[in-house]
Amino acid sequence: MSEDKYDNYTDDDFLADLNAYADQRDAEQAEDNAELKQHLGEMVGGFLGVWWYLQAFSAASSRNIRTYAAVADKQAKLTAWETADDKINQEHPYYQSKVTIMNEFGACSKCLPYLGSDYTLAEAKSLVPFHYNCRCTIVRDTSDFDSVIAGVTTAVAQSEQSKQDAADEARIADMIEIGNLSPLTTKQDYVDMRKRLQKEIVGLRLSNGVEVKSFSNHFIDRAIGGGWQNKNSEPWKGRRSGVKIEDIKVALEKGTIVPDRRDRNVLVIKLPPVEVTFNTETGNLIQVNPVGKE
Repeated sequence: MSEDKYDNYTDDDFLADLNAYADQRDAEQAEDNAELKQHLGEMVGGFLGVWWYLQAFSAASSRNIRTYAAVADKQAKLTAWETADDKINQEHPYYQSKVTIMNEFGACSKCLPYLGSDYTLAEAKSLVPFHYNCRCTIVRDTSDFDSVIAGVTTAVAQSEQSKQDAADEARIADMIEIGNLSPLTTKQDYVDMRKRLQKEIVGLRLSNGVEVKSFSNHFIDRAIGGGWQNKNSEPWKGRRSGVKIEDIKVALEKGTIVPDRRDRNVLVIKLPPVEVTFNTETGNLIQVNPVGKE
């Protein structure tokens, strides 16, 4: 083609060349299609053969897609489960996820031997699909994990209870030694008082609407007291007596509230025969003391 052909090239010239090119491509495509149909007809025996060939090709494509999808599904699941196991192993280093095989369409003879068994994630990498067009899939079995967690939770709870028991026994001994608790105080007395305070006092609101959220160990000590010589609560000279929970409740709900002069977050709530010290910032009962009538 001459370089100066386009010197006077117009839009109409371009459109004419484009149409000619399109016509040429259509003719070549039609010729190729005719040749392809002829070959197909010769290969599979006419029109019915062509139809059968196309149907077979479509089915094969579907099976290929299903097989590739099964591989991708397995890889995605294993990656997610391995990541989850890494986090679980930080607290439970001996735990291993298990998987099982499922086939909702009914397993064939090749797949059937693998059903009903558990496999590790490492073993599962060589499973599914078992053959071309396999419809089996892997499913994570978490039943073992539930039992592991249940066992660990029980062990943790027992460990925490043992720590609490030891702390209670040590505190009781210390408080008896300094005279804050009676020598007759047992761990069960201490535990019972804690339970009653938790059940009957926590959640109450003062007359100003502030809620009681907790209590200190010192509050338990003062509630039990050190001024009884026997289970009949006879006074022990020189020791502070305990207080009744019923009196604490009445004081909290109806007592006179006075801000503590040393700490603006602390209130003193007084209603004989008790006086309660309370932290408004934390909602914690600090201590309680027996007081006489004014």
